[in-house]
Amino acid sequence: MHLTLEEIVSCLSAETRGEIANRVVERISTDSRTLQPGECFVALKGPSFDGHHFCEQAEAAGASALIVSTPIESVRAIPQVIVPDTLVALGEIARLWRSKLSSCKVVTVAGSSGKTTVKEMAASILRRHFSTFATQGNLNNLIGVPLTLCALEEHHQAAVVEIGMNMPGELARLVEIAAPDCVALTNIGNAHVGMFGSLEGLYEAKAECLRYAPSSATFVLNADNELSQRALQQYANGHRVILFGSTEKAHVRAHTISPMSPYGFSFILVVEGKGEAPVTLRTFGQHNISNALAAAAIGHFFDVPIGEIAAALSAFQSGLNRSEVENLGGIWIIKDYYNASPAAVEAALKGLREFAAPGRRYAVLGDMLELGELEEEYHERVGVVAARAGLEKLFAYGPRSRVTAHAASREGLDVSHFEDIESLVTTLRQALKEGDVVLIKGSRLMKLERVYEMLKGALLSQEK
Repeated sequence: MHLTLEEIVSCLSAETRGEIANRVVERISTDSRTLQPGECFVALKGPSFDGHHFCEQAEAAGASALIVSTPIESVRAIPQVIVPDTLVALGEIARLWRSKLSSCKVVTVAGSSGKTTVKEMAASILRRHFSTFATQGNLNNLIGVPLTLCALEEHHQAAVVEIGMNMPGELARLVEIAAPDCVALTNIGNAHVGMFGSLEGLYEAKAECLRYAPSSATFVLNADNELSQRALQQYANGHRVILFGSTEKAHVRAHTISPMSPYGFSFILVVEGKGEAPVTLRTFGQHNISNALAAAAIGHFFDVPIGEIAAALSAFQSGLNRSEVENLGGIWIIKDYYNASPAAVEAALKGLREFAAPGRRYAVLGDMLELGELEEEYHERVGVVAARAGLEKLFAYGPRSRVTAHAASREGLDVSHFEDIESLVTTLRQALKEGDVVLIKGSRLMKLERVYEMLKGALLSQEK
């Protein structure tokens, strides 16, 4: 980033304290603990924190300026930019910097599931041809997206920016800030439906990324997803559209899909106007074929040759605890516990059934959160799906997963429910044998990484 403090003040129509002339802002920080000398500190305020309490620490760490909603009397050595709302200001600074990057194409990735995987896949494709920047981790909210955009540099030619939401209006604001050249919507499903009152409310909130996109933006949409196709009809008029999916109407699609052992799929990638190319996708679950096609469609938007798209997808490896597969002492562990919507859990159970391990299949399923009035219905449905997934046994964890356990048990599956991780891991470890595979899946707040860490410790200590 390279903005003068005067440009920032003008953009924000802000009041100031101290001298702002001849000051350049090249980096933004919202955390006084990690702030580096020369960075501009934005004092954000939330329900359980207030950055204004740490402005003195920011000054001591070498901040070049402060952006605050109230003047900090104890800070006198550096200028202060005073605004009504520092979160809004952060977005406007990112929006200003984005407007200056005319040589960088920005694609935003939204959707109920698959956002981070598609973002990582797309970045791996684009890096083969362009100086590319991508969202780090899942910094996809009203803080993370502006920080991502502010981290862009003038040499970047492509940016893949993940955008998420937990309230109506959030995606509208994020596309306003990012001004994307391309909007990719992976799907619209049932994740976080409880936060929007109904599936209709969830649909309207997800579709904001299309409704409020720039008129020149290209849309990458899922041809197999019913609500995505509804959004296409409702909001895509006048936009270039690239469809991905399994049907012939998709511009980017796959055919001749074959499972690999023990997991993954080979297929022929088809990109309309660019021909075909073979892909060997070493990821868990068929749902990742859809993610790969979404990433390929983004590559198509950037006019990456199909051979390069296929090569990048074939080299891709899952990570970040999303469909991540690890073998410990001959036991396969599927780490998929970053988050969990009902649709994602069902897809993971389907993938577990297809996993070509010589042993038995186990699943550890934690609570699914933010489902509102549909919570019990969805947990029950997952239990029925688990009972039909070819499992040896289901290990359910958390109060809501009692419903899952009861539903699976009624269907004849061997089930144990646990309220503490230690007992679960002890029982699971006693059951596992070489060649078995276990899926660990649940909402982020269930902290199921603890299952993995404890199980890993037990397995490794056994090897010694």
